[in-house]
Amino acid sequence: MALEFRFPDIGEGTDSGELLEWHVVEGQEVREDDPLADVETDKARVTIPCPTTGRVLELRAKVGDLVPVGGVLAVFETAAVAAPTTQDNRPLASPAVRKRGRDLGIELGQVKGSGPEGRIELDDLENVPSARNVIPLRGTRRAIARSMTEAWQTIPHIIDYREADATELLAWRERLEQRPGAVRLTVTPLLTRIAVEALKRHPYVNASIDLEREEITLHTEYHIGIATAAPEGLTVPVIHHADRKSVNELAEEIASLTTAAREHRLKPEQLKGGTFTVNNYGALGGWLGTPIIKPGEVANLGVGRVQERPVARDGHVLIKPIVALAISGDHRVLDGHTLGAFASDVVSLIEDPRSIP
Repeated sequence: MALEFRFPDIGEGTDSGELLEWHVVEGQEVREDDPLADVETDKARVTIPCPTTGRVLELRAKVGDLVPVGGVLAVFETAAVAAPTTQDNRPLASPAVRKRGRDLGIELGQVKGSGPEGRIELDDLENVPSARNVIPLRGTRRAIARSMTEAWQTIPHIIDYREADATELLAWRERLEQRPGAVRLTVTPLLTRIAVEALKRHPYVNASIDLEREEITLHTEYHIGIATAAPEGLTVPVIHHADRKSVNELAEEIASLTTAAREHRLKPEQLKGGTFTVNNYGALGGWLGTPIIKPGEVANLGVGRVQERPVARDGHVLIKPIVALAISGDHRVLDGHTLGAFASDVVSLIEDPRSIP
């Protein structure tokens, strides 16, 4: 059975296309959807697929020809097994629509076309309920989904939003970087050191709660989680005994942990035991966020990007480096005044870090 394959309508307003390249030769055996030819219109360059399984009998155009829509492009001898699904019985659709349908896993025969003579358009595919790529929830993403669901459903969040003048914080970083043997510093190790100092003053913020045993544990060790953007999603490696480490040591360990997270090299023990989390989304350009508390902890310090902003001081407007903070607390353990006192100390330490040992 011979099938004349006509040049399809490959886009709105297109009435012809220039043949750029054949991907088959006369006499070649082909399968449906194998590449047939490349054509170019005034809108795009596309690859037209073979309409059937069978053998190429004739190629009716030459490279460089301008082929009108509806003009015979090629003639095929269809295979017997392909007879029920030849071009005459296939839904009307452009190659772009067919490719999109394959990408979405949609059987075009089940789609009602809205175009002329029932032609299936791209919009018709997007309106199909199953028109989506389904990605299995596995690995790190599954762990994140479960952890965040638990956090949002079981932890009543209260959030204290603050702004702090980061002038002295940046000066402190500069002084530290000028010391012999110093490493280049981001603000994250400084904020980690500040968090530890504030936690020492407010033990209920460095805590965990067990409702089944009806106990609140006030931790005397300071294991600080560092929220890290890894390829699979948010990962929180932990700096154990952060209170025993200098800013340089914190900087080196944070760099090591975040690199390991991004390279899938974290060990299980490096993800366990956190008592408090620092979330510096300012490194991603964020100004203000809403940190979600990690189950097993009762607070999360979110820090935005340091930005120069106008502030009023003694009747004058000054430009200062300002950092926005969002500190989330578990209301089962922390009341507003407790979280507020902790937030105030964090701000004070950012604005005057000289009291930090």
